[in-house]
Amino acid sequence: MPLPFCEGGPFGCRSYQSVGGRDSSGELAWLQSQPLVVSTVFVNGTWTVGVKTPCNGLGVEVDLQGDQLIPGEIIATAVGCLGPESGYEAWTHELFRLAVTWTRDGQSLVLRNSHGTVEFRDSGPNPNL
Repeated sequence: MPLPFCEGGPFGCRSYQSVGGRDSSGELAWLQSQPLVVSTVFVNGTWTVGVKTPCNGLGVEVDLQGDQLIPGEIIATAVGCLGPESGYEAWTHELFRLAVTWTRDGQSLVLRNSHGTVEFRDSGPNPNL
């Protein structure tokens, strides 16, 4: 079975951890204290954004169109989460239901759309390889 492929993808072969962000309610402190972690892989002809939330993991199939990630199917693990973590996962799920604009500059990555903006820092090699 071939290994997942990451070269040429929007995040390269790197993983990124959130360091902050905001939505219409203001700053989202949880994005720093309970960060999201994102990476991309290319498997079976499809780019997938892997997202580790404070609760579950998401796999978001995306179509790359320039600086846009156009979402397709979203798959999530099914750990039952209590407290604010379930809300953080729901917020993240909403972010990836819409097209996301991505910008990568050196060690930083920004994902944004009408739902919100999340800033990330490089956290090392993609752990899914």
